[in-house]
Amino acid sequence: MSIILVSITLLPVHFWALSTSVATPGPRWTHTGATIIVDEDSLKKFEAGFPSIYFKGTNIGDVRGRANIVNPKDDGSSPGWNRLEITYKDQDGSGTTYRVLIKIFRVDKITGVYYGPLVTFDSNSYASPVPSVQYYSLPFTLTFDFSANAYWIMITLTRSSTANNPTLYFLGLSVA
Repeated sequence: MSIILVSITLLPVHFWALSTSVATPGPRWTHTGATIIVDEDSLKKFEAGFPSIYFKGTNIGDVRGRANIVNPKDDGSSPGWNRLEITYKDQDGSGTTYRVLIKIFRVDKITGVYYGPLVTFDSNSYASPVPSVQYYSLPFTLTFDFSANAYWIMITLTRSSTANNPTLYFLGLSVA
């Protein structure tokens, strides 16, 4: 019987972390179209495919839904957001056959009174006709006070012809 000896030498491996002095942007809030909570009157009109929401089949009219905005800062302070980001499809741009409408609202935690829209994006105001996916970053001025209020986004997709299908892919709040 023969025995074979194997020797393995382990060399030290060093990892270095690179440090930069580039300022990092503030915290972001993101939401996909597929995870929108759809209103009851729109339940039979929509489909959600990863990551988007759009009209089902030959339905026309409006599809409405909501997304809760949560504060990503653990200390409760304002995240300092000043941009609403939207990735969407509105095939007729500023025409009125298709539309993606996004509005931000707030509700006072004590009184239950709601305010808004505080910020509005209307694809019919910002878009030129593009058959493909579009991205828009809308600047706004609003101080989020999560200690006194809760915030949500209301989305409305509108379609009056089945030739195309307006679609919402992504929503985001960020610091410019």
